[in-house]
Amino acid sequence: MMTSLINGLLRFAFDHDVGYVLTRDLQPTTPSMADCESRIIVINLDWHNPKELPLMIAHEIGHVLNDDSGVLYYATPASHSNIEDNADNAGLRILLPIYFKNFYSCENLEDIN
Repeated sequence: MMTSLINGLLRFAFDHDVGYVLTRDLQPTTPSMADCESRIIVINLDWHNPKELPLMIAHEIGHVLNDDSGVLYYATPASHSNIEDNADNAGLRILLPIYFKNFYSCENLEDIN
């Protein structure tokens, strides 16, 4: 399940001209990041909580699609700013349709009530 969800997110990134680097060369506590000007995200596949990877990927894509400035890092909930909140919201808008399409055969989120 996790692999197909991550693959769906990476296809979404590719379809929206967001490049990505997947790495296992970082420490488990090194956050993933988005270089918004270059439209590239770097994802730490050795993140200490692998269940967070789909949201992390969607969050970083969200930074790029939101046209945020600079290089931004995946943050813990305690360090959220408006930019991080907006990336979370964009990430959820990306992640949820992919999740429901792949695992619940639901094309329209409005059908889920």
